[in-house]
Amino acid sequence: MSMANIVVIDTTFSTVNMGSIICDQINSSDLISDIKLERYTVPGFKDLAAVARRSIDSGADIVLATAMPGPEAIDESCAKDASFGLQMVQALTGVSVLEVFVHMSEVLNADRSIDEAKLIDLCENRCREHADNALRMVFTPESMVDRAGSGRRQGGADVGSVE
Repeated sequence: MSMANIVVIDTTFSTVNMGSIICDQINSSDLISDIKLERYTVPGFKDLAAVARRSIDSGADIVLATAMPGPEAIDESCAKDASFGLQMVQALTGVSVLEVFVHMSEVLNADRSIDEAKLIDLCENRCREHADNALRMVFTPESMVDRAGSGRRQGGADVGSVE
């Protein structure tokens, strides 16, 4: 592959600048001379699928779509809808759309307040690990095969293989 077109889409709804984290990780790659990196921002996560589709139709090799659903039931329901939209884009185009969602419910304290330090850490890890996966998928897809069944978790501790 000569030049890869990687698209990052984030939202204004998120309380952490997830798109910036992904772009920083990609820009730190040794492959950066072979990458056209585009970034778009939409209001909310239900707007991701349309921009992902437009980006793919314009030549994107892979899309990273970020979102931060809130902790309430309505937020989780809307996130499921947004996820389905992204899955449809993948199915219709044959191009991977990596869903980089960080659910606020993952970092709730006992009193249902958000643990901001955990949220930032989770966002940093999940975004960077998905950015690395996108680079592998585009430039060295065989390296993903080497990682199969290894129990990797983007944003958390890996659980390892059961072999």
